[in-house]
Amino acid sequence: NKIVSMILLNGGKQIVTGDRLGYIRLWDSETGKLLKAISIKRFDDAPVYSMAVSPDGKKIVAAHNISLHFYDLMLNK
Repeated sequence: NKIVSMILLNGGKQIVTGDRLGYIRLWDSETGKLLKAISIKRFDDAPVYSMAVSPDGKKIVAAHNISLHFYDLMLNK
């Protein structure tokens, strides 16, 4: 999947990517290991155009299609 958005977390120790198919993925930047994958697809395969993270690094908002989605990275909500 093509990555269309990306942010760094925890001083660069983790990377969050958003792709063309509507997935947010959390990666360990040192090992390259996938830590979590969250599908924000609803009715189509629209890209995750942009993302922002809360100051504590635990929550993320993602722009997908014409809507915003809020997630707790620790709880996968």
